[in-house]
Amino acid sequence: MLEGDFGDNDDVDDAFLEDLMNADVDVRGGGNDEDDEAAAAHALPALGNIWECPMIRKLVATDDRGKEFAGWSCAWCMKGEDLPFRGVNASKALWHVLKEAGHDIRPCRGPIPPNKLAQYRRLANSKAEAKDLRVRKNSTLTTTIGDLQDRAAMSMMVGGRALE
Repeated sequence: MLEGDFGDNDDVDDAFLEDLMNADVDVRGGGNDEDDEAAAAHALPALGNIWECPMIRKLVATDDRGKEFAGWSCAWCMKGEDLPFRGVNASKALWHVLKEAGHDIRPCRGPIPPNKLAQYRRLANSKAEAKDLRVRKNSTLTTTIGDLQDRAAMSMMVGGRALE
């Protein structure tokens, strides 16, 4: 028997879900100013990480062999009999709710409202931008260190010849 906090979604605020489901927002853009204003009015606050979303919950469960494991559940698609996802992996949880195939995680099969999908997409974009910035900084640092080492080696070579 599986135990853990991944069954009913009773702790998810019904009003929160109702607002999300009834929001009629075009998040793809390309509309007129009135559409943009409507989207801004229904825009959800930015998430710092996927665990800040009340629909994605970390949990500790017990499998049928009595062994505890850490994992997470998606309140959008998981029913009481569904097993939670094993391992606490924020990237996989984000890819799950973005409903994109691949990434070693099953896409969410629940009805996620467009404004919530847009919130998840903004989080994914901010994570990708942060990663690109880290990669660029690391590349710049590696290049700078390489240049300094080359200059130091050249300086020692030139200095050694002057002593001869």
